Amino acid sequence: TVWLEEANFEINQWQDLDSGIRFTMKGFGGPEFTLRGLLPGGVYRVFGPGFDKRLSADSNGILSVRFPAVRRGLIEGVVHVEAAG
Repeated sequence: TVWLEEANFEINQWQDLDSGIRFTMKGFGGPEFTLRGLLPGGVYRVFGPGFDKRLSADSNGILSVRFPAVRRGLIEGVVHVEAAG
């Protein structure tokens, strides 16, 4: 089971999907979040407002994500994290 350890923005509509997770986010600045419970060393596609990258979970199944602060003001949208391999 994947769970959210921390985030610096509001999260709503969390969904566990066959391919990963999905949630809506809303906040200011460069959004950051950390997930646990992923496959150790697994590669994941993380995409959301202004962000689309492949990132690897560490050896403990932890994935830390930092979206770039591409614009000022409120940033909101849907974030997907899914297995990339």
